Amino acid sequence: MKECDMGNLVSPCGSSRGGCINPSSPTTGKLSRRPAIVLPDKTGSLAIVGLGPGREEYIAPRALAVISQAEYVIGHATYLIPVEHLLAGKEVIRSSMGKEVDRAKKAIDLARSCAVVIVSGGDAGVYGMAGIVLEVLERSGAEIDVEIVPGITAANAAASRVGSPLSGDFAVISLSDLLTPLEIIERRLEAVFSVGIPVVLYNPKSRGRPHNLGSAIEHARRHLLAPAGSDARCAGQECLAGQRTGYGCDTR
Repeated sequence: MKECDMGNLVSPCGSSRGGCINPSSPTTGKLSRRPAIVLPDKTGSLAIVGLGPGREEYIAPRALAVISQAEYVIGHATYLIPVEHLLAGKEVIRSSMGKEVDRAKKAIDLARSCAVVIVSGGDAGVYGMAGIVLEVLERSGAEIDVEIVPGITAANAAASRVGSPLSGDFAVISLSDLLTPLEIIERRLEAVFSVGIPVVLYNPKSRGRPHNLGSAIEHARRHLLAPAGSDARCAGQECLAGQRTGYGCDTR
C-alpha cells in the first residue's frame, strides 16, 4: 500500500495510537497521554499527458518529468509502451479501448491525495483524454490541481512522415461515428474538401466501421483530384515500434 493510502494521524513518537512511553516519567512504563499530531491531508495532483505519436524521442521533456514524479500512472496499455522504463516503483493501471471514462474516474479518485498521471496518445486535447477527464472532474465536484501536458499530434507526425507539412489552413475530422452520426461526418467532409484545404483524418477505420475511410477518400477525389491521370497516395505513419498507427493521404 502506498503512503498516500495510509492514515495521517501520528503521535510524537511515531505511533498512530495518540500516545507514547515517556522515559522521564516517575512511573516507568506508564503511558503518557500527549496530544496526537494531526497532519494536514496530503494534496494530490493530476497530469493529463500527451505522449506523442509513439516513440520516446517524440515525447516532450515535461511529459517525461511528470511521469517520473508520479505515484500512479494510468493509461491504455499500448500507449504506456514508450515510457515503460519510467514505471518502475510506481502503481501502474493499464486499461483498454472503450474504458476511457473508467480511467478518468479512477485517476480523479486517486488524485485527491496522490500524484497521478493519465496518459493519452498524440496530444491529450486532440481526440484524447483531456476532454473526458475534465468533464468527469467537473461532474464529480472535486477540487484537484490539473495540468495538461501537450504532445506532438498524430496530424503533425503523419504530415511530416509523408512530406506534406501543414503549413497553412487545414481541417481535422474524426471518422468515428460512435458519438457523431455518419451523416454529419459526411457533411463535414464535403464542406472541408470543397474549399480545397488539407484535411487530416483521425480514427480512419476499425472492425466496426471498415468503409468510412474509403468514403472520405471519395469526397477528396471529387473535389481535389483531376478527372484523369491523377494519383491518390496513402502512407502509413510507422511510429510505434514499426507498427502502422495511422494514415496520411496525399490527394494532389
